Amino acid sequence: MQESTTSWDIRFLYPMVGPNLAFLTISLLLFMLAAGKILRRTGHNPFWCVLALFPFLNLVALWFFALKSWPLDKKPPVQQPPSGP
Repeated sequence: MQESTTSWDIRFLYPMVGPNLAFLTISLLLFMLAAGKILRRTGHNPFWCVLALFPFLNLVALWFFALKSWPLDKKPPVQQPPSGP
């Protein structure tokens, strides 16, 4: 009786690497730009969005930003001029 052996060749995946890598790179850049813009609007340094790339650090950073006081919270409220005749 003859044993059947299956040999897997990784080369069949090569045609898919280029488009998938390009899609992943573009997606990460768009995510980083959006996260940086949101962080800038909240008064934080936009380079904090680099933490979003790391699986456990992104949760730590999310909780850090959720529980700390934000720089924009410290600004005095804008006074509205009195309305009326």
